[in-house]
Amino acid sequence: MGALWTLHFDGLAEPTNPGIGAWGWYVVRDGERIAYGADFATDRAYTNNEAEYSGLIAGLDRIIGWICKPTAEDNIVVTGDSQLVIYQMTGRYACRSEKLQGLYATAKVIEAGLPCRIDWRWVPREENQVADDLSLQGLRMFGDRFPRVPGKYAALVATEDQRSTLGKLGFECPVYLGRRAAQKAIDDLRVRQC
Repeated sequence: MGALWTLHFDGLAEPTNPGIGAWGWYVVRDGERIAYGADFATDRAYTNNEAEYSGLIAGLDRIIGWICKPTAEDNIVVTGDSQLVIYQMTGRYACRSEKLQGLYATAKVIEAGLPCRIDWRWVPREENQVADDLSLQGLRMFGDRFPRVPGKYAALVATEDQRSTLGKLGFECPVYLGRRAAQKAIDDLRVRQC
């Protein structure tokens, strides 16, 4: 019996959709996390779905580039909280969006090049927290590189009160986190602390 590889991915667009695209992913092999990453886009505004696909592709690229590449006996499970991406990759949904077709095609080419099949699984956001946190890390990296918020985003990013509350709750608020996402993070963190 071969190894079990699991790829978890996520993506986001903040402070609005489309907006700054960031993504994260991590790979587990036989129960041990062996690789992870986060990144962001600078070329244009990304939709949330484009960022989700970017996280998927980055993770798949890492699997095929790993020194212990999957074999025909291995199993690969890919999990994500994007129903659209998971269901497009399984064929349950068609990929009709011109913005996504190139990313979808790239992911399908990578999938076709793997020696074993992929089991695609949609998971609720709550079960994808590590990949979600890595996406936020990608957004923080963008903020580190471009710390001055342009005027077009100024009214959309988290307020100072939200940033202060998040800081008190132990959450490092990315510069470009949107107000709605900041409030959701506040609510989620308060629930976790109960």
